[in-house]
Amino acid sequence: MNRPAVLLGAIAALSLAGAPAVALDRLAMPEVDATPGDRVVLPIEASNDLPIHGFTIAISWDGAPADLESLGIEGTDVSALEPEFVEAIIDPSRRAAILAVIIELAPPFRLREIGAAESLRPIAAARFALHPRATPGRHPIRFAEGIRIGGAGVPVGNIFSNEGRSIAPAIEDGAFAIENPNKLRLGEVEIRAGGRGDCIARATHPDPLQGYEIAIVFPSGPLTLESIGVDGLDVERLVGRRGADGGIEFVHPRITDPLLPGIGWGGIGVQFDALEPFAGQTLRGGEDQSIARFRFRVSDDAEPGARLAIEPRDGYGSPPLDNAFLIDGRAQLPDLAGGAAIVLEAARFVRGDGNGDGIINIADPIHGLSYIFASGPGDCRDAIDANDDGGIDIADPISILSYIFAEGAAPPPPFPDPGVDPTPDPLDCER
Repeated sequence: MNRPAVLLGAIAALSLAGAPAVALDRLAMPEVDATPGDRVVLPIEASNDLPIHGFTIAISWDGAPADLESLGIEGTDVSALEPEFVEAIIDPSRRAAILAVIIELAPPFRLREIGAAESLRPIAAARFALHPRATPGRHPIRFAEGIRIGGAGVPVGNIFSNEGRSIAPAIEDGAFAIENPNKLRLGEVEIRAGGRGDCIARATHPDPLQGYEIAIVFPSGPLTLESIGVDGLDVERLVGRRGADGGIEFVHPRITDPLLPGIGWGGIGVQFDALEPFAGQTLRGGEDQSIARFRFRVSDDAEPGARLAIEPRDGYGSPPLDNAFLIDGRAQLPDLAGGAAIVLEAARFVRGDGNGDGIINIADPIHGLSYIFASGPGDCRDAIDANDDGGIDIADPISILSYIFAEGAAPPPPFPDPGVDPTPDPLDCER
């Protein structure tokens, strides 16, 4: 029989005549934060009422997305004692391992021992390699009892040895808390009552994306989802505009408002390489990349100061849509974080005062003509809509010219003093 098996069996056999443990006798592993692909050291810690002259540890990681690379005493105070016997046996197929340590095995004995301690301190360490595609979540690493591997003649468990007596300590299992590297978050946007604003979806992902799906819900009524797109965002800048050679090939927005009473829904599916000839374009890995724009309008009667939640939500829509990243041909579910529209007071303006200088004069119809025909500024389209017909066209600068020079009708309210728009329309004001 080989030496490790004999000694492991001998130490395990001490448990047959074991002494009861006291409250100080503990063996514990912590919960360690990790990300897929990490190499992680999981310390194995002990506290003990009596000195320890040897110990066995048995652990199992069945179900954990990791491989045990080593189990030993390197980096602990036990290593400084220079134990005469240290042997680990790892069985990858059973996903279990045992470690045996004897401080002094043969004469001359120098009375070396692991001193009593009230608080936990490391006596061993397990080094794991997490799988690159490890599923996020909490994955237990457990102390095991009755392990038979490597030819050990009797079951091996977790034992402290003191002067030939075995002590079975209380055990506290550990775990890997694997963080999801893929994240999707919705931003917060301030929007005036009666105005419009964009809620931007942002993605963090270490691996290239082949595409993605985003689905959101929001309070229908105070919020109206008008459009969904990717124009001008990081995804378009990094991959290329839709329709451009080598750019984004598939963008499909969907809006259902309301989906359910009081609940609106919107979603978008994007795939970068959907058409022949397949060029393999992807969105490179990165942090906080803007990948979708949800344009909302806040109702005129929305309460200023209200926080209207905009939440990613799986399984809604027809057919149902989930929030997912497409990575290496597989859908990966990111961690989700919601956003909101924060309602501000409705804008106050003077109708006809298109340039916002507080005076109605010839500059205002010129400003309106510039907005209509030369893509000039238009931060308050409600003010440019001088006749309050809910649209902006040539009639608006003409109505202001008529009022200034031909004793025409005065603009409708709010006029001549600033106020909010009393009539609902699709126009807005961002002053």
